[in-house]
Amino acid sequence: MAVNLEKFIREVPDFPKQGIGFKDITTLLKDAEGFKLAVDQLSEQLKDVKIDAIAVVESRGFPFGSALAYKLGTGLLLVRKPGKLPAKTIRQERPWRWHNWWRNSRERWPPSLLWWSWIS
Repeated sequence: MAVNLEKFIREVPDFPKQGIGFKDITTLLKDAEGFKLAVDQLSEQLKDVKIDAIAVVESRGFPFGSALAYKLGTGLLLVRKPGKLPAKTIRQERPWRWHNWWRNSRERWPPSLLWWSWIS
């Protein structure tokens, strides 16, 4: 049974600008019970899916993806802005509907793994 995690997430009113309520997940991450519940709920939804690797987008995705990959016994792919990873990467261009403040491309490491399809 899914637990409502909203009680672990702080809302910061009028951030980053007037009229917007920013959902601050750091309060969920620092709460051991909340973080465990979040990872358990994610892993439960994926328990019957064959997964080669979990792809996570910086930076909010890193803690959840790392814990989820560990729990599922799979690899982890980091998706970052161009130029943020030190080794050879694969770059994919794509128009981003909701993140126009973030560049229109992402890089992934390691390039030896197949590129995945973006979910939109």
